[in-house]
Amino acid sequence: MTSYGFRLFQLELVRRDGRTPQPWVYDKDGQQFSRSAELLRLLTAKCTVVERGLPLGPDARPLTDAERRTRPVFTIERIDALGPSIFLEIRYGRHRDEDVGLPIADDSGVAVDLTDIAPTRRYRIGIFPPSTGTRGVLAVEAISRACPSKYLVRWARSWAQEHALTDPAQDSQDWHKVTARAAMDPGLLENYLQQAEAQTIFLVQRHETASRRRDTERFRIEAAVLSNQSESVMTRVGDAIVAEAADEDADAQFASDLGEILGHGIEELDIDDGWVVVDIPAVGRQQISPSRIPEIFVYPIDNERPSDQRFRTEVKAAVLRIQRSIGATIDMSSW
Repeated sequence: MTSYGFRLFQLELVRRDGRTPQPWVYDKDGQQFSRSAELLRLLTAKCTVVERGLPLGPDARPLTDAERRTRPVFTIERIDALGPSIFLEIRYGRHRDEDVGLPIADDSGVAVDLTDIAPTRRYRIGIFPPSTGTRGVLAVEAISRACPSKYLVRWARSWAQEHALTDPAQDSQDWHKVTARAAMDPGLLENYLQQAEAQTIFLVQRHETASRRRDTERFRIEAAVLSNQSESVMTRVGDAIVAEAADEDADAQFASDLGEILGHGIEELDIDDGWVVVDIPAVGRQQISPSRIPEIFVYPIDNERPSDQRFRTEVKAAVLRIQRSIGATIDMSSW
């Protein structure tokens, strides 16, 4: 059964390499400018452009054909300005090992070669700049736990840098990037952490394949969480749940922190991935890391794809409910 819902994130702007949140409205040469309008123009310019995987570094070689086949595809299909807010529809998915698609409605259709096709789904996204202050909200649809927030944030950053480097009217060193951290009712997070009991730590070092994917395990460490380690582990679990959504090194850093708790030099083993298995009464065991967020932090809507209107209504209610607790002031009147 396919489940539909969404996740919420605290959305902020920082300078290229900075950490201090910047205002979304600024003055220049006696005129007032909106960074949300600049973001809208940036995303509109990239509408229908198909990107593969996450952005590569400036010195990385281009992807080979084999590498392109293994990367998820990501593209913006639709973008609308709803007052100060931005509504997006994106497509996201990846090719796995399917090679032929067969008709499911009747026997009159023909088989379709899927060798060079990545099946995708449409995901809806709301971007809500703050009406005052520096903190806005990002809402990203989650379908059966898949939520491509990382791809939107990382590509938005990459496009902003690209624009700064190619637009002669802009200072190439003065550009801003979006950051996104999980937004939720603080009481919900506190209650979750109080109920959860850390059971086991898993740490993994992976082998990079020829296609530059780190899918194959070199080794795995499994360790029970001792009573004198539990508090430190659950502190890291809480940090992981609200970690920056686009940080590609978040799982590796989380694993290193867990290795430090375990001791015996484990943190020196160049661990790529790690997670904690926690036990929740009446729920069971769940895996937690920055990329493994429990469904309790996904706002559910339905087991069938909701209409745009219902999606927007549910998102609006959730944003209005939590905005004060996360320190955001959002104008939702046009949403």
